[in-house]
Amino acid sequence: MSGIFSFQDYRKYIKSTIQSMPKEGRGFRTRMAGALNCQTAYISQVLNGSLHLNLEQGLRLSRFMAHTEEVKKYF
Repeated sequence: MSGIFSFQDYRKYIKSTIQSMPKEGRGFRTRMAGALNCQTAYISQVLNGSLHLNLEQGLRLSRFMAHTEEVKKYF
């Protein structure tokens, strides 16, 4: 996984993070959906580029991913 500051697209950052996890993040999208109170299909649509997270969802996801304050601001 590259550091978040090397990304300009949050989707690419999330995908890179998931791919760098053990077993390529198996189940992580489901846990993300739970943290955002949405369906896993919505997460897939966001990561595939047809939808965007809103600001509130972005903040919740940043908390879920345990970002530092500096990373939260960039994310």
